[in-house]
Amino acid sequence: MQAFLGALFTDLDGTLLNDRHQVSERNWSTLEELGRRRILRVISTGRSFHSAKSRLPPGLPYDILCF
Repeated sequence: MQAFLGALFTDLDGTLLNDRHQVSERNWSTLEELGRRRILRVISTGRSFHSAKSRLPPGLPYDILCF
């Protein structure tokens, strides 16, 4: 198992996703960089699993979806 050095928790709507339900280039590249630095990337949302997964673009770099 990978040893993480820290963790980032982010909300989904209005934080990771913009008002058009898209992940900005800056947010995407930040998630990639955090992964390279062995920081656990947790997306947290009040949405259901199905609803949250339907909004996440394919290939988005994250480690855990908390719903």
